[in-house]
Amino acid sequence: MNFQRRESDGIAKLGILQCKESQIPIPTILYPATQDIIPPSFAEGIIYPSDYHDKHDDRFGLCVPSSLFSNNPTPCLNESGLDPFLLYQKDVSLALHNQSMDLRVQNNHDLRLIPAHTALIDSIDTEGKTLMTIIGSSAQLFREQSHFVDFIIRLRDAVGLDHILYLPLLASPSTLALLCYLGIDVFDASTASLVAHRDVMLLPTGAQPLFEMKEIPCQCPVCSRFSDPKDMGASDLLNHNNYALFNELKLVRTAIRSSCLRSLVEQRVRIHPHLASILRNLDINHQSFLETVTPVVHTRTLTTTTLEGLNRSEVKRFQDRIITRYQKPPYSKILLLLPCSATKPYSFSPSHKKINQALSQISNQGMIHEIIITSPLGLVPRELELIYPASAYDIPVTGLWYLDELHMIQTNLQHYLNQGQYDHIIIHLPQPLADALQSIASNTICTNIEHHPTSHQALETLVHTIEDINPGKPKISMQDQKKQIISAIASYQFGPQLAQILLKDTTIKGKYPYLRIMDNSQQQLGMTTLERGYISLTIDGAKRIASQDHYWVEIASDFTLKGSVFTPGIIDADPAIRSGDEVIIRQENSLKAVGVATMHAREMIDARAGEAVKTRHIIS
Repeated sequence: MNFQRRESDGIAKLGILQCKESQIPIPTILYPATQDIIPPSFAEGIIYPSDYHDKHDDRFGLCVPSSLFSNNPTPCLNESGLDPFLLYQKDVSLALHNQSMDLRVQNNHDLRLIPAHTALIDSIDTEGKTLMTIIGSSAQLFREQSHFVDFIIRLRDAVGLDHILYLPLLASPSTLALLCYLGIDVFDASTASLVAHRDVMLLPTGAQPLFEMKEIPCQCPVCSRFSDPKDMGASDLLNHNNYALFNELKLVRTAIRSSCLRSLVEQRVRIHPHLASILRNLDINHQSFLETVTPVVHTRTLTTTTLEGLNRSEVKRFQDRIITRYQKPPYSKILLLLPCSATKPYSFSPSHKKINQALSQISNQGMIHEIIITSPLGLVPRELELIYPASAYDIPVTGLWYLDELHMIQTNLQHYLNQGQYDHIIIHLPQPLADALQSIASNTICTNIEHHPTSHQALETLVHTIEDINPGKPKISMQDQKKQIISAIASYQFGPQLAQILLKDTTIKGKYPYLRIMDNSQQQLGMTTLERGYISLTIDGAKRIASQDHYWVEIASDFTLKGSVFTPGIIDADPAIRSGDEVIIRQENSLKAVGVATMHAREMIDARAGEAVKTRHIIS
């Protein structure tokens, strides 16, 4: 048995699981197959008892042997399956758990079953050839949302990202997206049969008892034959439930390919408090793990329509770097807080073009530091408007603000102001946002109380206010303004120390947003583009920061570097690397190339195959 990863979205992954002559796409659902139950024709894989022998079924199959308590225990011989196992409740002594694991390990091959006890994770042999772990007592574990999330994330962290996790009994159209987002790869359709015999229909919006329904909210091949729900029997419901599961699985796979699984999860968890509590627990208690697997650059718009969007890893990372990495431009004396715009980047929007035109009347415009106030990101300095997700996000615009959003903005602004001081803070925002921020500091001035921020009256008031409080200050040159933009991006991207080394004794050429970093000998060190936002390094730029032991990927001494770097050639990587980061490729600690990471550091090391770095420049 082996697995090949094809794509990923956070912890969730797409790939092919190969076993002997059969293969199956991941994530997948295994449909029960017995002497009495025929799996649906569209089933990609089956789960069957050890006494089931259908010579005509060549689909991927997982054998489930009889329990040791059976009168005639039957193992799964020469098949992918578990050894005979014990069935018992989750909450038993740790000693009994350990005894059962010892019993299973005796003849273990490709698969293992682990009881749902967090303390057992440390005893797993992660160096062995086991490729799939099956989680025991899953239904009982799932009811305890905090323990469930903690167990799954700890297990995933221990076994690695390419390991296959199978969670029995829990798959339904409403839970599948969330469970895949948590890193589960394999499910079964047992629930479809269990609820069908209780006259319950599975839908993406939850389980629906048949007797409560006046019409059938589905047009699958089964439901399309009925007009009255009462006419459907248990076998009809089972067939519908099987279709519903498979349709949701395909929707989840599509979301992973499109890197929008999180958005689908936020839709699904709204239907049940238990699902919402699992997602919140994951966001709050395991944010560092989620951030590790979240790319820093993306081509897809980050869409947030619920308050859960405030806790997305992309959002939390952006907010954290504003506080810990980003540095206020040294020439800025006036902080100007502005509203966001629907068009991104903001400078390209009609509203911000009006604002910029008004500010251009001020002779010393370079003294003004513009920060856009928005949800869910909080603060977006103008210099970082090209950086994802500030460059590509979308939210509902109503003019109304939740208390959670206002609190987030207030907190982030307070933390930011603790890092650097301004002579004046001008709040040019609509109410109630302006009211919420007016007391954040003693030197605040509100310029827009009654009018829309981009109205003629509001902009006129803004210009007069700035001229009144800041007369006679020296004008900041265009070169210094460009340097401020590049310095801000470099600090956010690499951290202040590397940014200072990269930009020492440089000049900035080009027209925003296409800016080039040039050294004293007019060699280009890097540049920014509208499409990427970050600084893309040349070999000369990489040489400047190569000695700082950051953002490096070490390749094997016998690896011939001709193009992209694939995982078999990588022996180590800086743990700070995220997918989309600019990285330096080293061989025997010597700089060999520079490129963009297509995986995060751990994936580069753990993955058996795949492109890890897309190289841009190679030293010949």
